[in-house]
Amino acid sequence: MEIRISLPVALKYNETFATEGIMYVYAVKGELEEFYGIVDYLCENAKNFPQKEIKFSKLFHFSYPVEMVNDRICMLDSCKVVKCDIPIRMKRFSSGDHQIDFVYDATDREIRVS
Repeated sequence: MEIRISLPVALKYNETFATEGIMYVYAVKGELEEFYGIVDYLCENAKNFPQKEIKFSKLFHFSYPVEMVNDRICMLDSCKVVKCDIPIRMKRFSSGDHQIDFVYDATDREIRVS
């Protein structure tokens, strides 16, 4: 969910020059932050218990596609850096509802998000 607001503003450069502009404010539900938090939680648990298999699923709704780009999880122009010593393989998720599986494979020492 997203709320977009635009407001007229006056931009003052100095005492003699000002111009008009528009300020855009975007408020989002926090879908990316919630998803990132789960990946970060899985990484911390895998790091603390490296011999333990971890598997769970969670239902997510994304308003926009989500993908992993290098060490970042991104939605549109917003990205969260994932600081994890364990390799993460994550598929790209389109907008909509998804039942997402989070798996830490202790044998391969790899996290899979699909």
